[in-house]
Amino acid sequence: MNKGVQQMLDDIYTSGSPVGFDQIDVSARVTAQFPAGMGRAEVERVFQTTSSSRIVESSPALLVVRDIRGKPMVEPDARTALMEFHFDASGNLRSSKALHMRRQ
Repeated sequence: MNKGVQQMLDDIYTSGSPVGFDQIDVSARVTAQFPAGMGRAEVERVFQTTSSSRIVESSPALLVVRDIRGKPMVEPDARTALMEFHFDASGNLRSSKALHMRRQ
C-alpha cells in the first residue's frame, strides 16, 4: 500500500504545477488509491509511515493529511497536497477530496 501511496503522491506532483495561489483538484487520484469503504485505521497507518506526510487534523468523522514537498523561500517549486478523508459512524471511508497547491 505504501508504494502505491508514494506513486500517487509522485503522480500528483508531476501532473502539473499550480501557478500563484491556484489550487488543482486531485481528488480523483486520491479516491483511486483510497476507495470508499476502506477502514480508517488502514488510511491512518499509511500516512503515519509516509515520511513526507503528516496528519494535521483527526476526529471520528474526518482525517486531514498534508503532504509537503520542498521548503518555501528555499526551493522555487515547493508544493503541498492537502487531503481530506470523511468517514461514516462505522469508521469506513465515505468520501475524500484533495488539493494540490504551491506552498507560500
